[in-house]
Amino acid sequence: MQGVGEPAGRPGRGDALPGGSLLAPLKVWAVVLPLGLVVLVIGVQYWWLDRLLPAFWSTLATAGLLVFGVAVFASAIWRLLERAEARLRVAYAAERSQRRQLQALAAASVDLATELDMDVVAQKIVDRSREVTGARYGALAVLAPDQRIASFYSSGLDQEIRARLGPPPEGHGLLGLVTREGRPLRLEDLTRHPAAVGFPPHHPEMHTLLAVPVWMQGAVIGNLYLCEKEDHSLFSDADEETLERFAAQAAVAIQNARLHRRLQELSLVAERERIAMDLHDGVMQSLYGVRLQLEAAMERLAEDAPVRRVVDQAIDRLGAVTADIRHYVFDLRARLADGDSLVALLRQLLDSLEAAPVFRCSLQVEGEQRPVPASVRWELWHVAREALANAVRHSGGNELEVFVRFAPDRLELDVVDDGHGWDGRPAGPGHHGLANMRRRVANCGGEILWEMPVGGGTRVCVGVPAQRAYATAAVGGGHQ
Repeated sequence: MQGVGEPAGRPGRGDALPGGSLLAPLKVWAVVLPLGLVVLVIGVQYWWLDRLLPAFWSTLATAGLLVFGVAVFASAIWRLLERAEARLRVAYAAERSQRRQLQALAAASVDLATELDMDVVAQKIVDRSREVTGARYGALAVLAPDQRIASFYSSGLDQEIRARLGPPPEGHGLLGLVTREGRPLRLEDLTRHPAAVGFPPHHPEMHTLLAVPVWMQGAVIGNLYLCEKEDHSLFSDADEETLERFAAQAAVAIQNARLHRRLQELSLVAERERIAMDLHDGVMQSLYGVRLQLEAAMERLAEDAPVRRVVDQAIDRLGAVTADIRHYVFDLRARLADGDSLVALLRQLLDSLEAAPVFRCSLQVEGEQRPVPASVRWELWHVAREALANAVRHSGGNELEVFVRFAPDRLELDVVDDGHGWDGRPAGPGHHGLANMRRRVANCGGEILWEMPVGGGTRVCVGVPAQRAYATAAVGGGHQ
């Protein structure tokens, strides 16, 4: 394992019994040493002491040698026993820690199995991973199909620090290394690793790191990262093994949450399609019938100008209501084509305006088209739909133009009409379209404004920064 050695005092994985390597020396010292001591003392007494000293002094010297030999023997045995006891204590502590980890792992498995919401599951995964390993900080990166970080969840940081850190990381440094290599990473000091790219301002100090990939069906779908153990020790082999087991359970939980979300989406799509079909085949056909009847009645009111004017206004109002319903039906059905690009959705939106034939519609695209995240794509689509609907209802013009500019630093969307003009001021109580447009653009991190060109008409201008507008743009702050 890169950057990590075997922790001191911890028995190796191949030991059958903690402290077992001390049993053989202990047996030798317990059997051979006493026999050797007796032989040595008898030999010394026989060959030297009895010949050099009187019997009393010889016996006394022999007793002294025996006492000295027993003391040396006891000291050696005591040291061996202390070493064996120390190893047993370490093994016992490791066994207790592993038992706690397994209990926490079992509890986490039950907890994850009972939850299906994706965000809740992801947050529980990172919280539980800290519990099972005793880590101070944790994070989970859930990856998109292109291996970018789609969602990032953290644990151990308070809300204030999270807010000050800004956007989530991109995964170019150590976070991305685990994805690219597809294997665990354990470091004593992550700041010294060649792949480290530093931390953003206000980030807590972190050194020790344990990271494992989350595999599902042969692909990495996420990564678990842990930093700084609560007891200030290093992450061990046991921690790594426990986290790998937990990552396998996390993969199942993430997959279950994704499947549950997909089932919900399919159910919602089916309901949307049913409502759209009912509106199209029921309400819209009835409105068309009423409009045809009114147009037929207009031919009989050639001499009654006031009544003709009222009927003509009713026909126009029916056309606007029909256009609104067509937009609503398109909104429901367009969700079925989630893979459509922003430009394709805008083209479909303009095609849906055929219910208001007095308008000539066009779409202009500038710059090289780039993928736009689904969340931004739908917010901009709704803004464009509201702007077009306002133009159809209120502008009094004949032409509608939509401009999309894929600039390097931002995505711009303009909706222009040639009507009598309007500067974006509130339309009065009960009208929420403008507020909704502003809120949707704010959700994208962009800005919106209304202009009245010199030649007349209204221009609705929307700009979204590249960091939010483009799927391949950076979303991090330069940290891990």
